[in-house]
Amino acid sequence: MSTEARHLRKRQEKERKCRERLGWDNEYSHYTNKDNPFGDPELTNTFVWTKKLAKQGVETMSRDELEALNRQKQLQIKTELRKLKQRRLERATENEARAADAAARHDGTCTLAEDAFLLQQARLRAQIRIQQRRAKPIDLLANYVTSEDGEDAPEMHEPCTYINGLQSQDLEDLLEDIKVYKELENNANQAYWEDVQTVAQDELDKLRRPAAPDTRRDAVHQAVAGDVTQIFKDKSVAQLEVLQAQVERKLCGREDGVNVAYWESLLAQLKGHTSRARLHSRHQRRLQRAPQRAAAPEPGEPSGLQSSEVERATEPAAAAAAHGSDAGAEQCRQLYRAARYSPAPLSPRALPPGARLLDAEQDAAYLTSRRAAFVQTQPAVDTDRARTTGAARDEAHAPVEHSLGSQACAWRDQFRPRKPRYFNRVQTGWEWHKYNQTHYGADSPPPRAVLGYQFNILYPDLVDKRATPHYYVEACPENPELAVIRFEAGAPYEDIAFRIVRGEWERAARRGFRCRFVRGALQLCFRLKRRRYRR
Repeated sequence: MSTEARHLRKRQEKERKCRERLGWDNEYSHYTNKDNPFGDPELTNTFVWTKKLAKQGVETMSRDELEALNRQKQLQIKTELRKLKQRRLERATENEARAADAAARHDGTCTLAEDAFLLQQARLRAQIRIQQRRAKPIDLLANYVTSEDGEDAPEMHEPCTYINGLQSQDLEDLLEDIKVYKELENNANQAYWEDVQTVAQDELDKLRRPAAPDTRRDAVHQAVAGDVTQIFKDKSVAQLEVLQAQVERKLCGREDGVNVAYWESLLAQLKGHTSRARLHSRHQRRLQRAPQRAAAPEPGEPSGLQSSEVERATEPAAAAAAHGSDAGAEQCRQLYRAARYSPAPLSPRALPPGARLLDAEQDAAYLTSRRAAFVQTQPAVDTDRARTTGAARDEAHAPVEHSLGSQACAWRDQFRPRKPRYFNRVQTGWEWHKYNQTHYGADSPPPRAVLGYQFNILYPDLVDKRATPHYYVEACPENPELAVIRFEAGAPYEDIAFRIVRGEWERAARRGFRCRFVRGALQLCFRLKRRRYRR
């Protein structure tokens, strides 16, 4: 190795140690006094700010102490930068988590709205199929729980009626449809759908049981199945629930000698009977509420006499009239004193569909309007013709006016006052004056400004064809920067006005100004004068 290479290596090693002593990291370790992007020939030498050291009172410190102080400051700066970077990463993570939570809440809201929409569509499809007499069992079951408080409650059948007699494929489809309704309705009517699902599954198990007789050898034998069913049939919902709890405790106990298969089969049948009993009880409560709703009087309705009192009063009167006895008059007087010959009040729910209820004021107003309409449609009496007919009886009859009824004339709407039709356009663009050229560019253009207008107003049915429409420009009282342009043409068209930007117009034809009225169309085009700066 030559002497120059050895000296160069020693100098590089010395510079490396100097950089390490100054606290340089690997990013700047390859810089030298001759090769650095800063153009500093004394990069590796320590800069001593004498005035600053004198101001701080440390000018008497040695070179090694100053270098140690600089290294300590650099370490503090690196530590602060590392902490700032860590806080920035934590803040970014928190923002991402916050955005994820907001997106989850939004997705949850959208999911609920979507479920409500799908449930509404499913109910609508069920109603349409029922009206078109092609309803499925799931449509009838959904309509039963949807219209539980409706007017047709007594006409609905028990839910088990729609399930009995279905085939295996129909029951499987019904179970899938029930799962869909349970997911869409969330917590509403869950007990109802659980019972319906249990009954449908029990019916499906009954159809599958004869097809596989060897699968459950220890289940309930067919000889005693009828007796077991009869025991379940005569019990209430509470009794069946108690019996179900006892069977479940027996299965959980796992005592010696317990026939598990038998009790499991019995529990499955018991669940089906319990669900049927709950549905039956629900239907009975529904039937009991229906007549109460129909007979309940509306608020403010007079109580009147009960129907039973009217029946008791009318039965003797009818019997007396049939026999023709003298007691009939007394019965009539009793009926008069009891019922006052007034009909018993009815609830609006008992009226047929489509019936209208009117009070005394509404009935009087309706009669008045009908009488006025009747008077207006009566033809006027021709007094001249009546006088002529009475004066000259021997002469031939004069022509008698014949009513043609209501007529729709083609020119009726032609002279009706109305606003003219129009289609207008606004010409906008950019004004590249000195200010906009300085502060804006092609990538970020300035705000658009109104450069001109084009009005096209149609007057096809003017009464006076020789009249020419005119326009007037007036000041806008609401905004001084705007103006109002008003167009006036004559009958049957009303005046029409528009708000435009206030400014001077270019009146020269070469500047685009055009105002003409051709074939019933008024066309007005103009551009606004551009404001230019001049010294």
